[in-house]
Amino acid sequence: MSLAVSVGAMLRAAGGGWPAEHPVLFRAIDAFAIAVTMTASVFGWLGAFVRFGARPSPAARYLSDASYWVYLAHLPVVVALQILLVRSGLPWWIQVPFITATTLGVLLIAYQYGVRRTWVGAWLNGRRR
Repeated sequence: MSLAVSVGAMLRAAGGGWPAEHPVLFRAIDAFAIAVTMTASVFGWLGAFVRFGARPSPAARYLSDASYWVYLAHLPVVVALQILLVRSGLPWWIQVPFITATTLGVLLIAYQYGVRRTWVGAWLNGRRR
């Protein structure tokens, strides 16, 4: 079905022809193809996570525990890095992964040594058993 979505996108980009002559029908077919593709995608990803993510993993547990901290603390780090890189002249496709990786690295180190085993970690994730 994703082939139908791709063909629909190409027909729309090309302009003219059948899509221009039947815009309402084209939109309906395109919307149906997109809906079926997204539904299949959701079930596919769900199946993949049930299949490969069903077993407990220490790494997944650690990232799960750290995720709320990263969510709460990421904004100042991201903004600071953006300010540092605003005049660097680097293209966005280099800046975005760099800022993302640096932010995640800094905040995971901060979580490990400054949050995890403190009262803040207990407050964020609950008491350890």
